[in-house]
Amino acid sequence: MQSSYTWFENTAEKTIIRCTPNDPKIQAQVNQILYFDSDTLYPAFKNQYNPHIYYTIELIEETKDKIQESLEFLENVLKKSIWTAGDSMTVADFSLVTSISTLQVFDVHLEMYEFINEWLTRCSSKMQGYEMANLLGIDLTRTLLKSYRETSDDLSEMDSP
Repeated sequence: MQSSYTWFENTAEKTIIRCTPNDPKIQAQVNQILYFDSDTLYPAFKNQYNPHIYYTIELIEETKDKIQESLEFLENVLKKSIWTAGDSMTVADFSLVTSISTLQVFDVHLEMYEFINEWLTRCSSKMQGYEMANLLGIDLTRTLLKSYRETSDDLSEMDSP
C-alpha cells in the first residue's frame, strides 16, 4: 500500500513523523501555511515587537492589528480542519506552533481564538518532543525578555534627571 505521506525516521527518538504529503492539494495547503508563517505572521510579529525590544519604542496599534488579522486567518483555517493543512499533522503545524507559542511570550492574548487554542492543546499533546523542542525555547525567551526589560528599565532610570 502506497502512503499518502513522505515519511522519515527520527532515529534519536525512534519515532516516525509525517513530513510532507504526497497529495498536491494537501501539499499546496502545507505550502500556504508555511508561507503564511514566514511572510505574514512573522513580519507582523517582527514589526510589532523588534522596535519595542531593541529600542524600547512603544507598541504601535497599527502593527498590533496585523497580528490580530493573522490570527483571524489562522482561526478560520482551523475552523475547517483540526490541523493547519487537513486532517493530519504536517510540517506546517510544527513550523507554525513555534510562532504562535512565541506570541504568547509577548503577551498576545489568544483566549478569543477557540480553534487556535484547541490546536495548541492538540499540538502539545500529539507532537513528539514538543516540550523539549518548544517549551524550553519559550521558557528561555521569557527569561531573556524579562532580563532585557529589567535592564531597559534600569537604563531608563539612569537617564532620568
